Amino acid sequence: MLLFKQFSMNGAFSYGKCAIQFNPGLVLLEGKNLDEVEGVSNMAGKSSVFDGMMTTLFEQNSKGQIKDNIINSLGNGTSELELVLDTAGKEVVIRYSRSVSSKSNWEIFENGQSLTKSIAEMKKFIPTLLGMDYNMFSVASYMEQGRLSKFMFMEDKERKDILFRYFGLDKFELFRNEVKNVKKDVSERLIGAMSGLSQLQKIQGLDTSVEELDSQMVILKNKVKKGIPISIREYQGLEKDYNNKLKMVLENPNISEEVKKVEVDLGRGRGRIVWMKDVLSKLKEDKCYVCGHELDSKEFKVKIETELVGLEQYVKDATRVLSQLQEIEWTIKMWNREEETKKLGEFKSRVGDEADYRKDLEELGKLQTQKELLEKNKKTILELTQEKDVCSQMSEVLDFWFEGFSPRGLPAMILGKLLGSLNSCMKSYGDSLGWEVGCIIEDDRLVLKAKDKWKLLKPEFYSGSESMVISLIVSLGLWRWLNMRGKGTNVLFLDEIFAPFDSTMRMRIVDLIKDIAKDRCVVVVTHNEDVKNTIDWDQIWMVEKKNGISNLQVF
Repeated sequence: MLLFKQFSMNGAFSYGKCAIQFNPGLVLLEGKNLDEVEGVSNMAGKSSVFDGMMTTLFEQNSKGQIKDNIINSLGNGTSELELVLDTAGKEVVIRYSRSVSSKSNWEIFENGQSLTKSIAEMKKFIPTLLGMDYNMFSVASYMEQGRLSKFMFMEDKERKDILFRYFGLDKFELFRNEVKNVKKDVSERLIGAMSGLSQLQKIQGLDTSVEELDSQMVILKNKVKKGIPISIREYQGLEKDYNNKLKMVLENPNISEEVKKVEVDLGRGRGRIVWMKDVLSKLKEDKCYVCGHELDSKEFKVKIETELVGLEQYVKDATRVLSQLQEIEWTIKMWNREEETKKLGEFKSRVGDEADYRKDLEELGKLQTQKELLEKNKKTILELTQEKDVCSQMSEVLDFWFEGFSPRGLPAMILGKLLGSLNSCMKSYGDSLGWEVGCIIEDDRLVLKAKDKWKLLKPEFYSGSESMVISLIVSLGLWRWLNMRGKGTNVLFLDEIFAPFDSTMRMRIVDLIKDIAKDRCVVVVTHNEDVKNTIDWDQIWMVEKKNGISNLQVF
């Protein structure tokens, strides 16, 4: 249970100042509107006390005034509201303020520690902290004449919605929405799997087996494994080159010896040339270049120069011959007859049509692609088949729970069970007021049954006072049921609930609220003098409105 300790309000709605404490007992909330003739109580600002509490908790109230609209325009342009309560042994202070020059400031403290969040977060945080939303808090703490009879004349769905919310059964709608989202996802997956299967099964070639494709590919691979074909002309060129080299080998069995012999002769010739040129460079006129004796050097020079010309020509011819012999030697040395014979045989086997080869390669590529596609598609078909089966099974389960979480499913079953405890709560008040009131499920409809000790009538045949007493019993029953679940508060506002009744019924109701006030603060607003005079009030809260501003005093 939420224990409200005190509430203060300055500059909000019609108020200047308001400060009250919630102690167990009966409180008469009176009003004097001094701005009207004879100081009537209407429009003095009595109901604004509860609206101020609701604004502090939920930024919402029965007047529909929020933000700048709650500020008393006759004041200083600032409204300040503070509610102190105890929840689970912790003192909680909630402050809400608004001024024309700034946005709302909404603060919350738990045992002095700030829990303040953004405005949007506070709207979610406070109901979680209280364990009640705006509507449930209204039922647990506020009863007024104008709202009491609504439950009786609501449509079946609206009445169920209210009880679902009070009993917490509206949470099943959250579960149902979650199931709905999952159903949508599973349905999309199922449609996708079935569509994919349909498309894959239409692909040409899926009826061919992988083994058949492998067999065809083996034949083509054997045909193309020798490589690109060569033409007969290319082969003849290779064969001619082979024969030329073979002839070269056969005609030059001692090529290395011949090369060496020419190299030796060439070396000697080159050495002789060097010597002759040296001799010519050292000859002096008519003297021997060795001993210096006189001689006929002209004839000697001619003889040497003649020999030198012939020797240089020989070296030149020998160098050319050596180059040719060396080329033949290198060619023979690098040529492997056995290997070249084998290669020539291979080339001979490859003589053929290149166009046919290209065609075979293209066909082999197509078969390979078809095989890969077939293997991939068959794997995909298996996966899609499994996906389809899983999604079909999930759809059945989700359909069951989607219907199960509907108002006709589990919530209705649980509601039927909970109505027993609600009817027990209503019975305790019905017995005191001479009525038997209860809710039952009849033909899948939530029906309110009520009878006095003489008759059982349909709601449309109740008189005005009968409707109001039944509605009061239902409201008190709901209020007690919420309190039994720990969802109630220590404060109950009763706003003009006595007006429709005669004095006898009013006294019965007085006895009820006296019992309730033993451990709660019961605040009563009434114009009935017999009620005011019968009760020994623990406190009187007097609201006086003057010059458009209300102030509350406690007596």
